Amino acid sequence: MSQRFDRLQVAPWFISLLQVGALSLVIIMASSAILIWGQVILAPLVSSIVIGLMFGPLADRIERFGVPSFISGAAVVMTFFYDHYDYANRLYPAPLHLDFKAARIVGEATKHTC
Repeated sequence: MSQRFDRLQVAPWFISLLQVGALSLVIIMASSAILIWGQVILAPLVSSIVIGLMFGPLADRIERFGVPSFISGAAVVMTFFYDHYDYANRLYPAPLHLDFKAARIVGEATKHTC
């Protein structure tokens, strides 16, 4: 039986192709694991980079009027978050019964504290 395998010859390019395929699979699996485990750190980092690139020109334009950079940056970030908050509230409004329930809870809490 060993004679049969001794005669079996595989082209060197095929072995190289298998090695590249196995290494690619290991790299893909490792990078996927890193992205999944690092999602807590990477998500805010990537979003801050995207926000900075999107609103950098707006902050520069505000700074041309003599506004300090930290104020223009804060204004840009607050505008971004308000815009997303407003969009989310329009897309998914809070159910009306929750508003009434919250008002009733606040009213009962104020009655008990006075």
